[in-house]
Amino acid sequence: MTATQPQLSAQLALCKQVARLARARLPIAGELSKQMQSSEKLRQSASALDEQLQSGKSLTQALAADNSRDSRILSACIQAGEISGRLDRTLEAWTSMHMANSRSTKSLLAAMLYPLMLIAVTVSSLGYVTYYLIPEYKNTYELFDRSVPLWLDLIVRVREHFWWLVMILAVLAIAPLVIWAIRRRQFDAIGLPVDRAPRLRLQGLASELASHMIDSSTPLMQIVPLSVAATGADEKRSSTAFETLQNRTMIEPLGRESTLLLALLHTGVMDRTEASQNLATLGQHLQQQADQVAQRQVRWLPMMIALVVGALTILTYVFLIYLPWLLLLKQIIDPTA
Repeated sequence: MTATQPQLSAQLALCKQVARLARARLPIAGELSKQMQSSEKLRQSASALDEQLQSGKSLTQALAADNSRDSRILSACIQAGEISGRLDRTLEAWTSMHMANSRSTKSLLAAMLYPLMLIAVTVSSLGYVTYYLIPEYKNTYELFDRSVPLWLDLIVRVREHFWWLVMILAVLAIAPLVIWAIRRRQFDAIGLPVDRAPRLRLQGLASELASHMIDSSTPLMQIVPLSVAATGADEKRSSTAFETLQNRTMIEPLGRESTLLLALLHTGVMDRTEASQNLATLGQHLQQQADQVAQRQVRWLPMMIALVVGALTILTYVFLIYLPWLLLLKQIIDPTA
C-alpha cells in the first residue's frame, strides 16, 4: 500500500460507512468524515479520503490506488458497484469476505492453543527425563564395575548436548505447523490462495458481483473481466477472460460453475434473470462451503499436531529411555562376567 492509502482495518471501516452512505443515497465526499466518530485514527483516514474525493479522485483511486492484489480485488468491487448501481452491496460483500477470513483465522489460532501447550509440556518433560535419567544408567554400570557399552556411550554423548536435543525435539514438533502456515499464505499460478477457504470466498465474491452486474444489464464484456479481477487474478487473466469465455474454455479463477453460468448467458441458453439468480445462489453456496472448510481445518489441524507430538514422544521414550533401560537390566543379570 501507498503511504496515503489506509490499512486493511481502516479500509474495512471506511467501506462499511461508504456502503451506508450509498444505500441512503447520500454523497460520499464531504459526508464520510462526519460519520466516522469511532476513533481519531479513523476520522483522520476518513478526512484524507474526503480530501482525495473532493480533489477529483475516484473512489477507486482513493481506496485502492496501488497495483497490489488486495487493491485489485477492492477496485473490482467498487467498479462493479458503480456500474450496477449497487455499490452498497458490493462493498458489503467485500467486507463480509474479509470478516469471514478474520473469524476463521481467530478460530484456528484459538484451536491451536492446546497443541502448542502440548508441544511445550512434551518437550519439557522429555528434556527433564533425558537430562536426569541418562546419568543413572552410567552410575549403575559403575556400581557393577562394568565397562560402558557403545549404546550407553552414545546416549551419554547425546545428554552432553542436551540443549541441542531439546531444540531438535521442538523443531520436529513445530515443523508441520510452520509448513502448513507458510503454505496457507501462498498463492497458486493463477493468483488464487492455496488455502481452499479464502479461495472459495473469493470465487463466491466474484459470483455475487457478476449477479449484481447482470441485474443492471451490464454487458458481459465488462462483467467477466471485473469478476475475474475480484478473485485476485493478475491483469492478464482479467483482460483475456472474456475471450476465454468466447472460446468456450473454463475461466480458471472463477471456477467451473461460474464459467458455465456465464457461458449459458453468453450463448442465450439462459436469460439474465435466471443467470443472476443462479450466480447469487452459487455465491452463497461457495461462502457456506468455505465456512465448512475452515471448520474442518479447526478440527483436523490440532489433531494432526497432537499425533505428531505423540509419535515423537513414543520414539524418544523408546530409544532414549525404555530400550536402554532393558539393555541395562539384561547386562546386570547376565551370568557371564
